[in-house]
Amino acid sequence: TVPVSGIDYPLSLFAEWEKNGNDSVNLYQRVIELGRAAATDQALIYHRAVNNDTKIYATSGGAAQADLSVGSSPLNTTRKMAARFATNDFTASLGGAAVVSDTSGSVPAAPQNVYFGYQPGGSVVLFGYLRRTALWPRALSDAELQAVTL
Repeated sequence: TVPVSGIDYPLSLFAEWEKNGNDSVNLYQRVIELGRAAATDQALIYHRAVNNDTKIYATSGGAAQADLSVGSSPLNTTRKMAARFATNDFTASLGGAAVVSDTSGSVPAAPQNVYFGYQPGGSVVLFGYLRRTALWPRALSDAELQAVTL
């Protein structure tokens, strides 16, 4: 966990990771999460272990705002994904592919921490390796999201 201050939305997250093993205990494995300890306000990239689906997710005040499937992340493969979190603009690219978007929803409240590979409280752990992560305090353009994930 890394505390953050002065970061607000819009913002962009990036992660490069390798997923190893398919753990059915942790179905929704966190790659990177920006949020609050109460887990009611989150912006995150996660991996769904059951079907190797990679998604972005956002909650605000405990209510889901975006749950967007971005693509498949096969086991034992290094993946790069970048996502933009802004009011009515949740957008992401996986592996340089065309962006996918959700154009409705509120952003989470002001973030307090960045969590790498797990959710606050230590649950939904990523079974894999984080290679690199980044946080931009601005909304990357669609072209930038694609370019950083090549």
